[in-house]
Amino acid sequence: MPGSKNKYTLFHLKLDYHPVFILARTTLYMTMIDMSLNDGLGEVIEINRELLTNGRFGSVNAIKHANGRDWWIYVAHEVRKQL
Repeated sequence: MPGSKNKYTLFHLKLDYHPVFILARTTLYMTMIDMSLNDGLGEVIEINRELLTNGRFGSVNAIKHANGRDWWIYVAHEVRKQL
């Protein structure tokens, strides 16, 4: 987490059964961790906050902004157009 030495944000995907692909990444979550808690071992302070749902997602990547402080989170997402 920018500006904090002890707090971290973990972005992770849920795997679900899919009839064609067998497994599909369907939900993007965010979990927050504070390493200053629990005598320095860390503790989860917020778990599995849904950020994106009802889709099929690729990999999650973090890219540091040119200002050296902020981060961009890139998630590949399939968009289907109904005909």
